[in-house]
Amino acid sequence: MKKLYGKAKRLVLLFVWLACSHAVLAQERVVTGTVKDENGGTMPGVNVLVSGTSNGTVTDATGKFSISVGVGAKLMFSFIGYTSQEVAVGSSTTMGVSMKVDITELSEIVVTGYATQEKRDI
Repeated sequence: MKKLYGKAKRLVLLFVWLACSHAVLAQERVVTGTVKDENGGTMPGVNVLVSGTSNGTVTDATGKFSISVGVGAKLMFSFIGYTSQEVAVGSSTTMGVSMKVDITELSEIVVTGYATQEKRDI
């Protein structure tokens, strides 16, 4: 009887372990998408980062990306000259993101030079 109880106990523990590990693995999923500019052109080299982690990737030559995320994840998209965006993934596995140009004005710049050279020195 004790042998049967021990085997049943191990079987139950194995079942619980398999069920828990499946639930943990089910929380991770791969999200794919495309990043475009305001005019609809694809954007290669955009940084895609899962907020709060060091998990990230970069869009390929056609503006596409693929990244593994957990439940409730948010993706941060950034590119030089464009406004950074944080987008909630939700339950979708595909997404499209449109980047907006970051328009900032610079103050006027004055360049002044003080040097002389003779033609033969050049």
